Amino acid sequence: MNEKSTVLTISDSVEGTSFDLLRCTNTIKDFDLDPLAVVPRIVYKDNSSEENDVSEMLDYAFGECEFSAMNIGFLTEPDVIDYIADKLEQNKTTKVVCRPSMISDKGEILVDSEVYGALCDKLLKHVDYLVINLIEAEAFCGFECSAKNDYLRAAKKIYNVYGCSVFIQGGDKTDGQNVLFDGSKPVFIDSIPCVPGFEDKYSFLTAVSCEFVNGNPPGLATKLALEFVAGTAHRQNIANAENSLTIMQSAEEAMKAAAMANKSAAKEAAKAAAMAAYLPKQVEDEKPAERVKSSEPENTEVAKTDTTPKYERTSFTPVPEFKTLFDSKPFGTAVDNNGHVTSSFIAPGKSLRDIARDISPSVKPEVAETAKTSNIEKDLGPKGEVTDIASSRFKFDTAVNNSITELQSLKDRLEHLNRLADSGK
Repeated sequence: MNEKSTVLTISDSVEGTSFDLLRCTNTIKDFDLDPLAVVPRIVYKDNSSEENDVSEMLDYAFGECEFSAMNIGFLTEPDVIDYIADKLEQNKTTKVVCRPSMISDKGEILVDSEVYGALCDKLLKHVDYLVINLIEAEAFCGFECSAKNDYLRAAKKIYNVYGCSVFIQGGDKTDGQNVLFDGSKPVFIDSIPCVPGFEDKYSFLTAVSCEFVNGNPPGLATKLALEFVAGTAHRQNIANAENSLTIMQSAEEAMKAAAMANKSAAKEAAKAAAMAAYLPKQVEDEKPAERVKSSEPENTEVAKTDTTPKYERTSFTPVPEFKTLFDSKPFGTAVDNNGHVTSSFIAPGKSLRDIARDISPSVKPEVAETAKTSNIEKDLGPKGEVTDIASSRFKFDTAVNNSITELQSLKDRLEHLNRLADSGK
């Protein structure tokens, strides 16, 4: 689209009719362009009118404003037409679309001869696109059109005389079809029925000028303008918007579904990781080391047994720490039924043998002969036999007691002798 987004409209405004300038303004706005209007004469519904001196407006529009398209509508003042033609003669920079509306579709003459002369002699040579009805086509071409194809010849004649593209609005004589000639080949264009609500909303003249602003050639601009005025373009835009919205919603739903799937997958992965963290690691079965048989006789008191605790690899219960009897009570002590620690005269060799039995009851330790540390140490005899320690202790105590008794007897005798000496006997 051209950087210049202003469309200039010059036309009289007849309130409540097809010449109402409000249609032009609505059309320009709905094309997202800026309207600029110059209104020489305003006719109200009560047939009252208001005249405006538009010379200053036209000077300002052509001198100060930059517009990208210009459309000229219904004009009833020849002086205004002459002034516009002079401005275009001096400075024409944009496409000009004109709909003079000299004669109505019913054959009513709306302008006088001076207006007709000003249009034909001065203005039309500056026009790029001319919009007329069937009756006006006969007036401009100078011959009567009795057949449908006669309007094709009329369009070519007007183009050759005024040098502008010609659009003839169809009617009964053309079976409702429109005629377009842009200098290449005259063609018939089907009319488009208006969508309800669009009958009096837009202006075809202004729609064509707006399509020129968008850079479209006459043929395409005509087709698009017809669709726009009939409301089908608006309906198509709504359909496109709905389709786009549906596509966006579908895409959003797909994104949500993908997000949910990713979230679910992440959740399952996290769950699997958590389970893997709590599950014990697989331990390869290990065979116990076989005991190496030696040819030499064993001289140790403790049988070598496997003290590795057995547990199930699939259990979550921690294996308790293994403790020997040395961890629970000191060496050379015993625990009675009440839990008190008492002295024990059990030999170290016997304690070690008991430990071996507790660890592996199924294995019977070999009992080795008690080793002697010196020749002085006496043989204590077989296991469980009482030694001579108690009898020796008894003899010692008896001797000590006898010595004390004899000493006391001597002391008593000495005291008796002393008392006798003191008495002089």
